[in-house]
Amino acid sequence: MDSGTLKNITFDEIQVGASASLTYVAGRDDIALFAAVPADVNPAHMSPKYAATGIFGHIVVHGMWTGALMAARGQITGAKVDGPRAFDSAINLDAAKTKGILSPVAGQADILLVPDLEAGNMLAKQLTYFAGAIAAAVFLGARVPIVLTSRFDSLTARIASAALARLVAAPGAAKGLPS
Repeated sequence: MDSGTLKNITFDEIQVGASASLTYVAGRDDIALFAAVPADVNPAHMSPKYAATGIFGHIVVHGMWTGALMAARGQITGAKVDGPRAFDSAINLDAAKTKGILSPVAGQADILLVPDLEAGNMLAKQLTYFAGAIAAAVFLGARVPIVLTSRFDSLTARIASAALARLVAAPGAAKGLPS
């Protein structure tokens, strides 16, 4: 298969170390239009001056925009993608039913995506403190994964984050995983 051909696969077909790529140059208009949907006007997406000081050095598109584009093109198969959704209706079927949300995902989401770092931090801390979760956090998109831990994280959470970063940086390098 040449590098310009895309192949849809299901989640069951994904293997450790697998990779794929797609290139699309998003313009300022694309970013501005998408920012209006979730009202996410984070300066990393909207301000060239601010974005120049960030880790990427330039404006970046919303991660949710990339996922939405892939879903619209049929590149995400074997998964049910839905949202945006309020937290309660994403994880609680009764809440979704009460709100009249008709979706195969509402009330039983397996993965929660957040629009930015601040929202992710709030969600992780809520899950940690209210539900006793142990969170592993890694920021992706830079040349290497960046481990994100809180000053108050447990040793277990810190080790989990370091292990996740190691797996992301070198898939298959961990003992016992196929390379």
